[in-house]
Amino acid sequence: MRNTEFALRESGVLGLLAMLTTHGILRSGRRASVTNTAPKIASRGWLDRFDTWLWRQELRSFESYLAQSDDIFDLERRQRALERGRR
Repeated sequence: MRNTEFALRESGVLGLLAMLTTHGILRSGRRASVTNTAPKIASRGWLDRFDTWLWRQELRSFESYLAQSDDIFDLERRQRALERGRR
């Protein structure tokens, strides 16, 4: 009977450590390969970035227009005007 078999049957932290080293999980020669599981995102072209920039500029313009409202009724009127395409 080998001395390591006793350690494998032992419960607790020592038994777990013995099992891990015996089965090669903690051995330095055999390391688990680390794979990148994050999906690769294709880089966006300049046209997509330009479109995003234009959209943000338009959004800022809408927000500044709405921020100029005097009260809640004026804000709602401005929102309806923006929804209808009028300014």
